[in-house]
Amino acid sequence: MESIETVSIARPGATSAEAGSSADSVVVRRVRAGGRDDFSLLVIRHQKAVFATVWRIVRSREAAEDITQEAFIRAWRRLSEFDDSRPFRPWLIRIALNLAVSYMRREARIVPLDDEVVGRMPAQEESSRETVVRAEIAGQLRQAVDGLAPESNAIVSMFYHDEMSITEIARVIGKKPGAVKVALHRARLRLRQAVFGGGSEGASK
Repeated sequence: MESIETVSIARPGATSAEAGSSADSVVVRRVRAGGRDDFSLLVIRHQKAVFATVWRIVRSREAAEDITQEAFIRAWRRLSEFDDSRPFRPWLIRIALNLAVSYMRREARIVPLDDEVVGRMPAQEESSRETVVRAEIAGQLRQAVDGLAPESNAIVSMFYHDEMSITEIARVIGKKPGAVKVALHRARLRLRQAVFGGGSEGASK
């Protein structure tokens, strides 16, 4: 397959032209047959989802843009490995996720989750004390997430932020749903213990 040097990634939120109605598998076949320009359709369709996934892990716009671009470049280079009988997006996001996790390991830091993981408070005016308590819990949660491995951070982020199902997450990271459930359960236990205290049963592994 002809090499590709750069992939143009539009900034999130920017509008783009209609990508077309062909299924991803059809576009992939056209690209494999030599239709290099057709790859831009895949970029337009999926760059927003890829960027969102990466950003939630690295929390840096510049780094997320670079990783998103690199994910599409790697997808281009590895397109011959893709099974076009399966959905394209999970395969692509898995590439991006691996790059994001590698970046985080290099940076030796874990990006904290938003306050949403603690739970949404009722939509009513909070007292000053409630505001302080909420801030304290959020701070404790961020510290707890600092102790999670990059993959655990990614799983929790996809589950809570992206509202992906266990099956979808398993497809993205290349593990069985049961393994994802266990990882998510252990992450919850660690976060709950760190924020609210209590026993450590089940959280030691």
